[in-house]
Amino acid sequence: MARSVIIFKALETEGHVDIYEQKFKEAGISVIIIPPIEFEFCNLDTLTKKLNDPDSYSGIIFTSPRAVKAVSLSLHEQESLLPEWHSSSIFVVGESTSRCLVDQLGLRSEGEESGSARELGDQIAKKVFSKALLFPCGNLKTDVLPQTLTEKGISVEEVTVYRTCPHPSLADNLCTAIKKRIPDCIIFFSPSGVKHTIPLMKSIMAPLENIKFVCIGPSTAAALQEHGVHIWATAKKPNPCSLLEAVIQIKNM
Repeated sequence: MARSVIIFKALETEGHVDIYEQKFKEAGISVIIIPPIEFEFCNLDTLTKKLNDPDSYSGIIFTSPRAVKAVSLSLHEQESLLPEWHSSSIFVVGESTSRCLVDQLGLRSEGEESGSARELGDQIAKKVFSKALLFPCGNLKTDVLPQTLTEKGISVEEVTVYRTCPHPSLADNLCTAIKKRIPDCIIFFSPSGVKHTIPLMKSIMAPLENIKFVCIGPSTAAALQEHGVHIWATAKKPNPCSLLEAVIQIKNM
């Protein structure tokens, strides 16, 4: 089993424990978390107008904690979302996004057990909606979810509320971590993290052949494959237990 891992993911907000780091440390695995990307919020005024018109929508779809944060920021001086949203259909991908919804917006959701946008789309498509679903998303989101729903006759109204950029300290943080110790395993949480990190690892001649690569989900795995990197395991679900199980199942580490 891996004794040390580097996890490329966004850092938790100050004062919050990273549950992935906690889970791995409980299993006796040394963890370094490096944020490969950062986010710029945008179009929040547009989002505010839509959130103040809940009667025009049947619900909201959240596929990342950043989308939840964008909604929280767009509320400005308002203490909470308009009450109509609490009786709407709220959908999420993954447990992390579900937790953010509860913590930041006080919203309960469906779909947290889904492991991908396609799985969530299939789940949503089983329902009937009289109005569009609002979808605050990032600039790099795939078209899988809106296409799946559109094909089922469900209207989706997208609003790009954040942009993804490479983290300014990525190179320094990676070099420091690699010099300290070559990890047994490297874990990626997003295609954009793969995009900015793998070329950097190749440029500093990191020994990729000696490292086992693990992904949080299928879209991240596809991004690694595009870079010609062998994937040793992919988590069945985007949660700490499934990710730890994926790492543990790797033999001869």
